Amino acid sequence: MQKEKLAAVVLVVVIVGALSAYVIVTYGGDIVKNLFPEEKEDKLEENIDVGDCVDLHYIGRFASNDTIFATSYEDPNSRTGGTPVQVFVSSNISDQPPEDYIDYVSSPIMSQSIEQYLVLALSPIGVKTGFMDELLSMKKGDSSKKTTSHFTPEQAFGRLPQIGDVLNLSSLGSIEYEIIDIKKDVPMPEDIALMYGEYFGNGTTTMFTLRDSSHYIGEIIDKYVSCINSTVVTKFNQTLIWVYTTPTTAVDEYFTWIDDNETTGLRLEFPTNVSRITNITDSTITITHSPEINSTIEESYASPYGYYLPSATYTVEKVTADKINVSYEADSEGNLSYMDFDRTITIKRNQTINITEDTIGEILEIQLMFLRHFVDDFVIGYNICSDQTVYFEIVIEKVYKTSQG
Repeated sequence: MQKEKLAAVVLVVVIVGALSAYVIVTYGGDIVKNLFPEEKEDKLEENIDVGDCVDLHYIGRFASNDTIFATSYEDPNSRTGGTPVQVFVSSNISDQPPEDYIDYVSSPIMSQSIEQYLVLALSPIGVKTGFMDELLSMKKGDSSKKTTSHFTPEQAFGRLPQIGDVLNLSSLGSIEYEIIDIKKDVPMPEDIALMYGEYFGNGTTTMFTLRDSSHYIGEIIDKYVSCINSTVVTKFNQTLIWVYTTPTTAVDEYFTWIDDNETTGLRLEFPTNVSRITNITDSTITITHSPEINSTIEESYASPYGYYLPSATYTVEKVTADKINVSYEADSEGNLSYMDFDRTITIKRNQTINITEDTIGEILEIQLMFLRHFVDDFVIGYNICSDQTVYFEIVIEKVYKTSQG
């Protein structure tokens, strides 16, 4: 449950993945241009205004030693190859570009794909504030090449997280987390490496332990998807909350039961209105399912980013006193296999819930980038540029006057 809450922020961008400063997307040789033509052509044809779309190349450098940390060029030394970054010039990153320029974005968090996000994460539009002003200062008649001002960590990619830092996600409609532990050089978790190894790598990472610090005694939480407003917090400590459930559904009243398995990440959604509470005591709640033959039970699994993906569909074949026998397609040829679900389940009214979560830095950075761009005073980041002052060399390739359309 806690993983889903933290991960839900990522839905806004429809991405998985983490920061990768050196993912360079390249195309054929017909894209490669001479970036330094005659002096006459080395001028902007148009002013850059808010609402325009701009193609630009860049080289990002650390101010401390001029080392390159990211670039859009295939070969930054000769400034050749690679693909220009497509920037939508806006002072509000929530603004959308014109329909014909959907690939142009004002921030990596507005990317349309994981590939686009990876390319843009440490690009000029990844800085917290100031780069759009640099673009707007390039008026007609100015050189189309420019070295930006230096961006401090607070202006650019943030300072590294520390124990005790509070990540207040309330402005994004979520909750508040406190970093209570940081472990460096931890092996990449197997499930993350398996699913996202091509983006995060398979080596080591930094693991952050986050505590959901938003809970309080008397708080009403949704412990069960099917029983909203039924569970109250009775006690809490640094790592756990104690809860007690009193269903709002009456005994023998039919409702729709959704079973979330927090251990496996699997979710079972039973048919509509075939489940009912058949017994309730001070300590337990008993639920019995009575699905019709040929009705379906839907299974899905939770991604690390807060949404559920379809996993399997089970067709009810037989219902006995204690079991629900179902069939499902076992292979691509449509061959069926069979299994049983328990018809009756018993849940405890008194339970404890872990309010801490371990998350790798690469995934955490996605949350941090949202906060950096949406919250004025938030300046924490986890990437190779955190704690670094940076600057960019940029070359404007093309200006599309979409501000006039």
